[in-house]
Order: sequence, then C-alpha cells, then structure tokens
Amino acid sequence: MAMISFQNLKNSHAARNAAASYLAFASSAVCGLVSIPIAVSYLNKTQMGLWSIVFTIVGYLLWLDLGIGNATGRKIAAAILADDQREINRWWTLSIGVLALLGGVMFLASLFLSPFLTGLLNIPSEYTGDTLWLFLGMTAVSAVGMPFRAYPGLLIAQERFHWVPLVQALMPWLQLGCFWGLLSLGFGVRSYFPALAFSQATGWVIYVWKVHGKGFRIRIDFSGWTKSRFHELFSYSSSLAVIGIVESVLQSLPALLLARLGGLPLVPVYNLTNRGPGMLHSVAQRTTYAFFPNLQKLYVSGKIDLFGDKFRKVNQLGVWVGLIGAGGIIAGNRPLVCWLAKLDFYAGGWTNLWFACWMITFPFVNGISDLFQLAGKMGKTAGFAMLELPLGVALCWMGFHFGGMPGIAAAFALLPLLVRAPYSLYAGPRFCGFKTWSVCGNAVVALIVGLSLILIGGAWSASGSEATEAFDILGRTTYLPTFRELAVGIIAIALGSIQAIRCLLKIRNGVATPLPAL
Repeated sequence: MAMISFQNLKNSHAARNAAASYLAFASSAVCGLVSIPIAVSYLNKTQMGLWSIVFTIVGYLLWLDLGIGNATGRKIAAAILADDQREINRWWTLSIGVLALLGGVMFLASLFLSPFLTGLLNIPSEYTGDTLWLFLGMTAVSAVGMPFRAYPGLLIAQERFHWVPLVQALMPWLQLGCFWGLLSLGFGVRSYFPALAFSQATGWVIYVWKVHGKGFRIRIDFSGWTKSRFHELFSYSSSLAVIGIVESVLQSLPALLLARLGGLPLVPVYNLTNRGPGMLHSVAQRTTYAFFPNLQKLYVSGKIDLFGDKFRKVNQLGVWVGLIGAGGIIAGNRPLVCWLAKLDFYAGGWTNLWFACWMITFPFVNGISDLFQLAGKMGKTAGFAMLELPLGVALCWMGFHFGGMPGIAAAFALLPLLVRAPYSLYAGPRFCGFKTWSVCGNAVVALIVGLSLILIGGAWSASGSEATEAFDILGRTTYLPTFRELAVGIIAIALGSIQAIRCLLKIRNGVATPLPAL
C-alpha cells in the first residue's frame, strides 16, 4: 500500500482544499464554542431563541438568488478550462447582474414581511424592536452581498477553492470580536447585525481580490444577456434554488416547530445539543467537498472513467467520516453541551442518538446528489425536493406529538433517505453515464453498516443511566461519558477511521477501476 508523502499532499489540489477546509472548521468550531458562554452571559434563553429564529428566516430569503450563486461556477467552468475570454465575460456579466437585481428583490421582500414577523413566530411584544432591527439589518447586508455569492463558484472553477474556507476561517473571529465588544457596551441581541456586516464586508473584499488577481481579468459583456443563455442558466439554477430552499427549511424546521409548539426557550436546548453534531457534519462535508473541483474538472474534460472511479471512492469516504463523527457524538456530546452551557441545555440521550444517525445519512444523500451538479443536469430533483418539504413538516409534527424532541430529531435524520435518496440513486449515476451500483454500491454498504451500529449501540447507550461524576475544566463544570457512551463511541470511531484511511489510500493511488457504463 503506497504511503501518502508530504510532497504529494503539498502538490494536491484536493489536499490543499481539505487542509483549508479543516482550518475553517477548526476556526468556526473554536469560535462557536467560545461564543456560547459569551452569549449565555449576556443574553437570556428568549433572546438566544430570537437570534436563532431571525437568522433562520434571513437564510430562507438568501435563496432568492434562485441558485445562481451556486450555478455560476459550473456554467463558467468550461470557458475557464478552454481559456475562452468572451464566454467568461458573458457568463460573469449575466450572473453578477442578475444577482444584483435579485438582491434588491430580497430587500423588498423583507420590507413586506417585517410587519407580520412577530405574529407569525409568536415573539413576545417586548422584543418587537429587536426583531425588526435584526431582521431588516441582516437582510440589508445579505442583499448588498448577493452578487458576491457567485465568487466561491468562480474560485472552484479556477481550482482555487482553498481560498473559500480560508475566508470562512477568518470571518467568525471578526464577527465574534465585534459581537462581544458590542455586547459588553450594552447593545444586547442587537449587536449581531453590525458584527455580521463587518465580517461579511471583509470576506467580500478578499473574494474580489483573489478572483481577479493573477491576470484573471473580466470585462462587462452584455452580449450574454440572451434568451437562450437565460434559459440555460435558470433551468439549471432554479433546481438548485428549490433544493437549497427546501434543505434550509428542513434544517431549521425542528427549531421553528419547537418555537411554535413548545416556546422559544426550547430552541436553544435543541440548537446547543445540535452544535457538536453540526460541527462534525461540517468536517465530513468538507472532507468530501475538497474533491469536488477536481471531480468537476474530470467530468467537464471528458475523463469519465477517472471521474466515476474517483467519485465512488469519495462518496464512500464521506459515509465513513460520518461514522467517525457519529461515534464522537455518542461519546462526547453530553459532556460538551454541559461544559459549554449547563446540563439543562442537553436534550437527552435519545435525541443525541438521532443526531448521530443524521451524521451518517446526510453525507450519503448529499454525496449522491452531487452527481446532478457535476453532470450539469438536475432532472426532477426540484420536484422531489418539493415533495420532501410537506412530508418533512408532517413527520416532524408527528415526531414532536408522539416523541417530543427525540421524535423531531428522528424525523430530521431519516427524511432524506425516504425521498431524496431513491431518486438520486436512480437518476444521478445515469446522468453521468453509469449504473447505480457501480458508483454508489460501496457507499450503500457503508451506510447500512454505519446506521446499524449507531442505532443498536446508541439505543443501548441511551437506555442506560446518564448519572456520572462531575468535574471542572477551565472553571466550567461538565460530566464524564458513561461506560456505554464511551464503548459505542470508540467502536464507531475505530471502524470509521480504518475504513476512511483505506478510502484515502485508494484515492491517492489514483488507479482507476473501469466501471460498467449504461
């Protein structure tokens, strides 16, 4: 088995992307952990719930970009690869111009929604002013930044994606520093808006500097504003937008339902218990997404066999990394939540079990769904995403009604497997010219093994006592994992690590196994 040398890693675009992504994760994770005791010190549960809910609503409005931000990189990739300056100019002018117009639409939509926001979300009347300040301020920043949503895609097309996570590593600290300073001056929950504006503006400046540096010059060319080009862009981006909106709604749906059915104080309990799983999910996503620019280049350049073989290995890698994260959640999430906040912010072992399952299901489904973007054909993904939304609302409502917070977490973890996964497994490989089992079979096996281990082991762990010895770390009290939590966690981490290393070595060897085509 060939070893991975430092020089090979240094020269690898995927390794560079992964290293930058891990740095961004570490930065965001540490910053997020530091921000929790700061927020708890200055804000009450209702204010923290308000902050979370308003941020969620603004996240929905961001999808008024209609997916063009994500589509730009894919549409301009062929022109950059061919060094076709006219096509680069046309796609860039069209994408940036449309995004600027959509930014204006987004802010007008926020003005229309603002009178109804407090009643819709059942927000106490004394927080009306704070709600409008945060909502209108954050949408104004997002509207101004709408054209800059195309820049990460441009960096992907240039195979310089590593700058995106590097910027993401910097921005949380700028935001936290500003946020903390304003909190200490007594601005309360309103501090979030100017902190967000400062960090976002810094990120925009860096993106512009890196995309347009090193001789990459773009001229405005409105000859690309044609009916056929609009149709080509929107037929692809609109599906991305629908999928993105549905995913955003579904990811925030548990918090919204808890706010409506159980009250705002339940929202930070759910969100803080999900903080660790969210960070670990980011690691799994960043690990596999580091290979996305190279996969896109292989497909666009017609190296289909190399593309198929590498995608198969990367997709399997994502599931095994997810299993590592799931083990970490089972063993360490309760001590983490207790240390960051208090024991009453922990949602319990059964909710934690389903967060661990989510760590495995989402990398699998997101991985096979990437085939549509890589092929540049979205098929009927938008229709299935629209089907997933009402089903998700129904499942989460029933989950809360019959099982409380664990029921909502279970619905959230299993929903992608019920709707999106079947169609993605059927159509995604075919759009790229392969049979389903040839590119997704290994990942399906990994999914079954990982979910079985976590469901059985996690249920055994959750059914035991959570009473363990308390101890202090850096002046904050937390609790040791139980024997069951530790045992299940170690087994999952060990199995996931062994399999993930095997996948990485196979990717590193670079020997393509011919895959059966359709």
